[in-house]
Amino acid sequence: MKRVGRYQPVSSLSGLPVTPNDFIVYLYADGMGYLFSLKDASDPCHFAIFSDTAGLIYQQSALTAPVVAR
Repeated sequence: MKRVGRYQPVSSLSGLPVTPNDFIVYLYADGMGYLFSLKDASDPCHFAIFSDTAGLIYQQSALTAPVVAR
């Protein structure tokens, strides 16, 4: 029988600290690894902390360069 996984909201994971006010948590995982980000929704600079399977933690604000779609 093939087992089908279900994705749950981060809030359903046990043992995690409470997400700070005005921050948004994203978590993506599959059989190969994971990626997460913690973004400040109230910061006009769009500050974020993120990491992945490599285990390094990055912090940065969004680039201010305009995005041009072709």
